[in-house]
Amino acid sequence: MNKKDQNQSLSDRASNSFKKSSDRTQNAAADKIIRIIMGEEAESKGDNINWGVDQDLIDQAGLALANRYYFGVIEEDDELSVMTTPIKYFEQNGCCSDQTGPISHLLPVCGELAESTWECYDDNVKTVVDAAKHMQQNGFLWSKDFQNFLDSAQTEKIEKALKQNSKPSDRPTPKI
Repeated sequence: MNKKDQNQSLSDRASNSFKKSSDRTQNAAADKIIRIIMGEEAESKGDNINWGVDQDLIDQAGLALANRYYFGVIEEDDELSVMTTPIKYFEQNGCCSDQTGPISHLLPVCGELAESTWECYDDNVKTVVDAAKHMQQNGFLWSKDFQNFLDSAQTEKIEKALKQNSKPSDRPTPKI
């Protein structure tokens, strides 16, 4: 697949993520995954387990899982990285979880640098704003509070460039 097709594929995936997030089955599966990784429900047992979650449940959640996560962008020594955390975790604890959960399939051109920290290998991601747009296009939600927690020097740039979509109306607010 060439770069243009890959970017188009990601764009199609992202534009569908919010449409699909109103699917009750996907939402229920995504919510269950968050409860499992937060330790509120028992981990799955079996052969096809990822982060304690059955792969069938991950597949069922589809792209709805992305909008259960906040992201923030960090720039340090001219290097960009993105941190993710379950929204529920941040709202309960005021910090970033060190458990990424089963989301690597939602970030196909990114690699995990450390717990909850990602590096994007897309050649079009050159700035903090590019990274934020990339994450938002993949269905992840930007939060000004989470961004301020991680790297407040980037908040104004990102806020100007993005529509803050931290709580879309088609996604249930996590119960705390």
